[in-house]
Amino acid sequence: MDAVWNVFEEEAVMQMLAYSFIGGPDKIRAELSAFTEQTEIDEVMATTHIFDHQSRMYSYKVFADVIRTSAYAPLS
Repeated sequence: MDAVWNVFEEEAVMQMLAYSFIGGPDKIRAELSAFTEQTEIDEVMATTHIFDHQSRMYSYKVFADVIRTSAYAPLS
């Protein structure tokens, strides 16, 4: 990418990726836990920029499963 983007574009991408969770359920759970402890947030919004619809839905399912099986699940 060094030949394609300028320093400002690279910084913008790096800033967005700083709050991205990429990987399987265990990695996402660990990174999300560390993120919520560090930031003390009480709400998470998920978005994905995956073109393939089935892959995008799978990504949301993995994230939903992590939330559902974690301390972040809403109390009902």
